[in-house]
Amino acid sequence: MDISIYNTNTARRLIATIELDEDGNFLEEGDYTIAGFKGTGSEVKIAFVHPAGSMTGSLLPTSRQEDVVEVAHPPVGVLPFAVRASLVDAANPFIFVDAESLPFHVKGQPFNSSAVLEAVESIRKVGAVMMGLAENIEAAAKVRGTPKIALLSATPKGTGKDSADIRVAAFSMGQLHPSLQLTGAVCLGAACCVPGTVAHRLARSNPNLLLPSPERTPSPDGEKSERGGGWDEGMTRKQSVRIEHGTGSISVEMMVERFGNQITIGSGVVSRTVRRLFEGKVLYYA
Repeated sequence: MDISIYNTNTARRLIATIELDEDGNFLEEGDYTIAGFKGTGSEVKIAFVHPAGSMTGSLLPTSRQEDVVEVAHPPVGVLPFAVRASLVDAANPFIFVDAESLPFHVKGQPFNSSAVLEAVESIRKVGAVMMGLAENIEAAAKVRGTPKIALLSATPKGTGKDSADIRVAAFSMGQLHPSLQLTGAVCLGAACCVPGTVAHRLARSNPNLLLPSPERTPSPDGEKSERGGGWDEGMTRKQSVRIEHGTGSISVEMMVERFGNQITIGSGVVSRTVRRLFEGKVLYYA
């Protein structure tokens, strides 16, 4: 069963696909698992429909696939530095940093160390201004949740079905995220599908990424998709991206359309489970 959800924060539509039992009730039990969470449940697919420009109005807010983010005022005792990053807005605005471009004083340190966290936050604040989400560094420091930031690195080439396409260390509210936000998976999946981004460059270590396979699949909002042959003008392709994070991996299924050099993201689909938190009766007087 498909349920349409309107996200008031981003003015975007989500479609949740749930399983029902023979009586038409939500099937809560199942054997689907999510890396980083205990237990199993029925699979719930969440499709982020037309996720690009959720807060900035554009998939690439700077109009560039890759930027140099210059941190002119780093933490005390640290010299100014610059990193290579892609600023992408799909489902949620993210700054995707090439981990190899991090400054020497944090390379090799644990991602949850104070030095890395300070460097990451410094990058995030500059990126927020570049994306138009903050007027200046001071304003960016007051809104720590937007944009979010993640460090990307390539994975060894793999041929198995569980081989990851790219590795990510995501951060949220100044701390290392134990896994990866669902919106982060969608945004990173979109970035992997846009040639020229940091994500696309690193993900190409897996030769299967961005290659078509022979099948046709409907997108969540009813559009036709074709795979097989070349990626023709106006053709919608389904591209699966597998992302490795701190506690396992997550797959996102992207629907991507090309018009010349313009890439349009039709949707990004991720799976999750839900669990009952409480149940009871509420009495009130009318």
